[in-house]
Amino acid sequence: MAWIERLPTAASFRTTPLTATFLALFGTQLSGRIIRFLYLLVIARFLSPDQVAVYLYGMAVYLALMVFASFGQGVFLATRLGRRAGRRGRLVGHSFTLRSIATSVALSAGVGFLLLHESDSLFGQALPFFLLALVARSFGDWCREWSTALEDAAWIPRTETLFRGFEAGIGLLLLISGAGVLAICALHGGMRAIEALYALSLMAQRKGHGLKPGLEPRLLRRIARISVTLAIGIGCLTLFAQSGLVVVKLLASEATAIAGFGLAMQFLTTLLILPTVLGVALVPAIGRARRRGQVGDIAAISILVKGALLTGALIAVPTQAYAAWGLELLLGPGYRVAGDVLADLTWIAGPYAVAILSCQILNALGQHRRAVVVTLSMLVAQISAMVIAYPLLGLSGASLAVILAVLVGCALGVHFLNDLDGRQGRAWWLAPLGATAVLVLVMYAAPVADAWLAPLLLAGFALWIWRSGLLNAKELAFLVARVSLAATDRRAATTQAGTKA
Repeated sequence: MAWIERLPTAASFRTTPLTATFLALFGTQLSGRIIRFLYLLVIARFLSPDQVAVYLYGMAVYLALMVFASFGQGVFLATRLGRRAGRRGRLVGHSFTLRSIATSVALSAGVGFLLLHESDSLFGQALPFFLLALVARSFGDWCREWSTALEDAAWIPRTETLFRGFEAGIGLLLLISGAGVLAICALHGGMRAIEALYALSLMAQRKGHGLKPGLEPRLLRRIARISVTLAIGIGCLTLFAQSGLVVVKLLASEATAIAGFGLAMQFLTTLLILPTVLGVALVPAIGRARRRGQVGDIAAISILVKGALLTGALIAVPTQAYAAWGLELLLGPGYRVAGDVLADLTWIAGPYAVAILSCQILNALGQHRRAVVVTLSMLVAQISAMVIAYPLLGLSGASLAVILAVLVGCALGVHFLNDLDGRQGRAWWLAPLGATAVLVLVMYAAPVADAWLAPLLLAGFALWIWRSGLLNAKELAFLVARVSLAATDRRAATTQAGTKA
């Protein structure tokens, strides 16, 4: 597949390492997420809610098991791999060993779950294909994490678009020909396996190491000790996105409820592409700024937090107004419930993004235990609230549980970031969050149809952001400078070298 390497990428342009990594990962997530979400809509259109529930539940279970398979190696590599070039081969090799051990543990847990709970159900027939995807995706993601840590992620968008596109295209043909959910699950496992083999071979060619396991006991123990905290912090964040659907499935018997909640959560996580990718790209850059003592770059994190809250509110207004109508139009009346759940959950897109960003930034600054507190608090709050609220309020209770947990994570994350740089005080983030709350009240209480109210609210909110100065020109200029400075320096250096020659 050498022709994939010749496709143009974000790295073809003059950018800083941060910008190149962000654009590459954003292209990956944007293309992959859009393809996967549209593919999910196609699946929901062709299959019954019972089969869609099997597919979504299987995805949730194997992605939850990915928490154990990854063992925090993505963050470990992002924060450690760029320090000493001479040690990269050893670190990558020992990371590969730990990833292999952790993946085996996760696979064993998946097999045990299958035998104890789901062996006789349709899900039990589908789970082996998801376990294949678990193993394959673990090593495929490890290759991406390794490459991202070296800020060399240009190949990732091409691969993601290619394989997700193939999977969606073949899946569409299968569905048109009358295939059921088991064929779709088998296709997913097979495509993940092929992608993982390609990624492993590509990285071995590009870097010349990585497939040779590291076997030094002392280094393995040291990396394992560091990775435990990272695995808990990042793992709880991943579990948070999946555990809600698992709890709903265990508490609910209606396939419509499971499918509706699963679709809504898929849409919500799709909305979070930008902050999630930005956080991943920032980890190596913030770690570098920390080592070099660039306090200004770390202080500018508050700009990202405010931007995430304001952007989340701007996204929530049209989603509240049109999502339920759009999903019912695309998928039929049986999926109206997904739109209703999404209308509630969309309002936490901003706080959810802040919780994600704060955890990634805390990890980059070496505050791993605080990141664990944020993510573990979110997970415990969601599961506890859902167990109490779902039997009383149904899917509305499940939505309230997610909202409560996200607000807990957002507040804790900003609190810990303020401890690191408290020059702006403690309440600077409450204004954009309060503005979101005002929009919620207006959307739910105003006697005007949401479809007519949404454009007016969007215009008014945008005007308020501009007039209030929450994101002023100085802050935006700082971000632009961080993105373009290295490229400008390189051009200047190139011009100067040409003049001397």
